[in-house]
Amino acid sequence: MKMEKGVNPQGRCMYCGGPIHYKDKFCALCGKPNDCWEEASQSMCGNCHAYLHEGDRFCRICGTRVGDGAYEPYQLNMECLYGPRPIHRKHACRECGHTWITCLMKDDEKYCPQCGGIADEVPVSPEEVKQYQKELMEKLLS
Repeated sequence: MKMEKGVNPQGRCMYCGGPIHYKDKFCALCGKPNDCWEEASQSMCGNCHAYLHEGDRFCRICGTRVGDGAYEPYQLNMECLYGPRPIHRKHACRECGHTWITCLMKDDEKYCPQCGGIADEVPVSPEEVKQYQKELMEKLLS
């Protein structure tokens, strides 16, 4: 597939991760603009192309330091939009103690985004899930 300027190579919104067609100017889920792949290189791992979150210094999937690797956009395989509900998971770094919560169907995060250390999945309470959802909604609406 030939990459064009303004095309999101992942077929996913850069902000909320929702499905997005490359011709869409805005995401139907969060309303943010469909950023071009040049901007994607700033928010994706140069090694495995996983999405990086604001403030991450290491990739949560492969542990690569942010800025390392050669980001080369490519089209991922087709993903099914149907399936099980996303699951809330809490991760804790063995080395620095940093914790974070994710809400994904498949969670491959193994490394701390702060120090690059190994991260374990730990139990998440219903109160933590509610707080996470509240913060996420505030972030999306701001």
